[in-house]
Amino acid sequence: KGYPPPDYLYAMSGGLGLEQVVNRCASDVRVFDLRPKSSAVANRATGGGYEMQGAYPKAEIKFYNIQNIHAVRDSMTRLRALCESPQASDIDFGSKAESTGWLTHLRTILSASWELAFIVSHKKVPCLVHCSHGWDRTSQVCALAQLLLDPYYRTIDGFSALVEKDWLSFGHPFHLRCMHGEAKGARNDDQSSPVFLQFLDCVAQLVAMFPSFFEFNGRYPMLVATHIWSCRFGTFLGNTECERIGEDYRGRTHSLWTYLSQNKAYLTSPFYDRRGKQESGEDKLFLPPLSTILRRVKVWEYFLQKSPKETLA
Repeated sequence: KGYPPPDYLYAMSGGLGLEQVVNRCASDVRVFDLRPKSSAVANRATGGGYEMQGAYPKAEIKFYNIQNIHAVRDSMTRLRALCESPQASDIDFGSKAESTGWLTHLRTILSASWELAFIVSHKKVPCLVHCSHGWDRTSQVCALAQLLLDPYYRTIDGFSALVEKDWLSFGHPFHLRCMHGEAKGARNDDQSSPVFLQFLDCVAQLVAMFPSFFEFNGRYPMLVATHIWSCRFGTFLGNTECERIGEDYRGRTHSLWTYLSQNKAYLTSPFYDRRGKQESGEDKLFLPPLSTILRRVKVWEYFLQKSPKETLA
């Protein structure tokens, strides 16, 4: 199914289990368990669970309360219904948008990503990041943290490399989450969830707040989001890299990244400050005060492209 075989993982760790690897680290280790702790405890009943502090004396284990795919799906359903409703009041739209929970989800993800980038860059502490499966919340937080840490991923070419690495190659099941080509009666709706769209929303929030740090403008994440479900390109087809290679999706379809690169003039930000690409350490980082980010999160224009009401002349 595209997973690394156990003997490969065993060899990569030098023949050690996770517990031995963590405890042999010379410095402390931060374990980012992205789930709510209540979910981690509940997973133990089905054979899962979480790291116990006693087994990892050198590790600091922290839960980050990022909700699962079902909460994300329900929250976006409420947000879309609000944005597309002609009956919704425009005056208190902001408070109603907050009540959907979508913006709170974004803040929780951005907060965990910022903390991960800060600990790696300033405290120089190795971090282990995981959720339940490792291809939803883990991809979100790790990719956003790298966006903050490395200016290359804030360029047009770098962002496509980031998505290819931490989403497509990492195993995010795009077909399962997006239901590409599935007839309504054949869908497994319980496993569908806009996890990747949520990541793009976080990226778009940062681009809107700090345009000089990104080579691309707000149109870029909007276009990527549009083509998650358009199926005009084969970039997001399939569940695993193994499946994409086996079905030769790249050979049989066009690439979204090629299309975006061909339209760089339209997608490049005029505010981009290339000094962020310097090699000196501090210039590479993008870590504005966390509260500055979280308090400015708002509904992304992706959800507001069409007006549900007639406008008076």
